[in-house]
This record gives sequence, structure tokens and C-alpha cells, in this order.
Amino acid sequence: AVVGYALAEDAIGLARFREKYAPLMTAEADKIAFDVASKPASGSSAEFAQIAKMAASVDTLDGFLREMKARFPDAMAKPAAESASGEHTAATLPEIAGLRRVGATR
Repeated sequence: AVVGYALAEDAIGLARFREKYAPLMTAEADKIAFDVASKPASGSSAEFAQIAKMAASVDTLDGFLREMKARFPDAMAKPAAESASGEHTAATLPEIAGLRRVGATR
């Protein structure tokens, strides 16, 4: 978020972000990176570019999915279903009562 605020030159967003998260940056490396990334008009510095590149490389979706799987193990994907011919197929969503399927034509 702070990288986005800096790139957008959003001084109010940066100030709010610094106010909220600066006290949490206790490790020296975190504090330095946070200070560089959250300074107004820092979007053009080489240090900022390095921090932005590092932030972009973090796979937040993967982390989110790992956490959700750990928190809700019963909600894991259902095993493949068996078709009428005995073949295993991917599970499909159940039909919705009263919904009519419409095909597209040219």
C-alpha cells in the first residue's frame, strides 16, 4: 500500500500510513525500508525502486490460500466425481433451481 501511495504522490495516504505503521517497524532493516518507501516523493529514488520490486515479488495470494486452508480444512476441494460412464470428472457446481441456461449465438 505504501508503495502505491508513494507512486501516486498521495501525501495524505502516506502520512496516515506512517502514523499507523511506523511504530510497528522496530527491526533496523524494516525501519530503514519503511522510511524510504513511505517518504513523499520517494518514487524516483533507486532505493525506493528496489523496495517496490521486492514488494511486488511477494506472493500474497499464495499466503492467503495457505492461511485459509489451515483455518478451514473442511472446505477443501471435493474429490473428482465419477461420470455415468465410470470415468472420473472434475466436480461441478450444483444446479440452481429455477435458473434457465441460455446459450449465446452469433
